[in-house]
Amino acid sequence: MSVDAVGLFPRVNELFINGFNSKSCLSDLDNCRDSISPHIPWSLLKKISIDDDAIISAAELKAILQMAYNVDTLQISHNEGILNDAIFRDTDSIGARVNRQVSISILQEKFH
Repeated sequence: MSVDAVGLFPRVNELFINGFNSKSCLSDLDNCRDSISPHIPWSLLKKISIDDDAIISAAELKAILQMAYNVDTLQISHNEGILNDAIFRDTDSIGARVNRQVSISILQEKFH
């Protein structure tokens, strides 16, 4: 019996990415054996929040935004500002993708 992600989580509207300390399955979401991709209702997501402990590249964020095509809010809290720099410098065309898709972009720098 196949379960549709939208049917499984019909009220989900935010993807919260928090601290990946082990091997990331984000870079190849469709081919990673342990990927959570089939269980995420991509079409329902309106917001993506990325915590400061998350290790995610510009290419990975771009792939996520392509699947989560209804996202209009992106919140990044990152100590080192790696994603912020990638967006501002348009690394892997992530800046262009964010400008096309996201209407509210909250880039936060946390200082100790």
